[in-house]
Amino acid sequence: MNPTTQVLGEQLLAAGWDVLRRVAADPAARSGELLDLLRVVDRVRDRLDGLRLALFEEARHTGIGGAAVLDAAKHSVRATTKTASAELRLATALEESYPQVGAALRAGEMSKDQATGIVAGLRCAPLTRSDAATCQATVLPYTTQLGPVELRKLAQRAAELTDPSSADDTEATRLAREEHRAHRRRFIHLAPDFHGSVKLSGSLPAAD
Repeated sequence: MNPTTQVLGEQLLAAGWDVLRRVAADPAARSGELLDLLRVVDRVRDRLDGLRLALFEEARHTGIGGAAVLDAAKHSVRATTKTASAELRLATALEESYPQVGAALRAGEMSKDQATGIVAGLRCAPLTRSDAATCQATVLPYTTQLGPVELRKLAQRAAELTDPSSADDTEATRLAREEHRAHRRRFIHLAPDFHGSVKLSGSLPAAD
């Protein structure tokens, strides 16, 4: 590892641990400073996640040397292959399709989970670059109020309003899925009771 890079990481962690030890030694200031430290750690973690994703995209454009980086990420024992692949797809999406979300993540204004939720919501409709930029600008102000699930729903709604035909398709797909689920739950079971009768059991919608 590059010595400068390693020193940078160690200095950052050492500073955080120094603050934690100092706060722990001063009970009078503990709760408030612990909360401040948590906020700083969260923001730094988010910015590091942004840096990590940007690093993957840089590697993707680098050629043979970058391929080794991507391969290391995919096969790392620190994550499942599924999680690593999703992270690499998110990195590409933030660079190519949703740069405002990527910039907010790198600035520590949201978490990676929140960014993932927004991207998942915006992907529910085919958006032009201009429409995608408008939707991002609509959703980003709510990152301080909403979690990943709520942001995904908000982003999906923003995308659907931009493309009403997609909203109609989404609703039709949902209704078809519910209809299929209802049909799959229907069943009638007949069994002889060995006394000249048949036992009947099952489940049908009330309308049927």
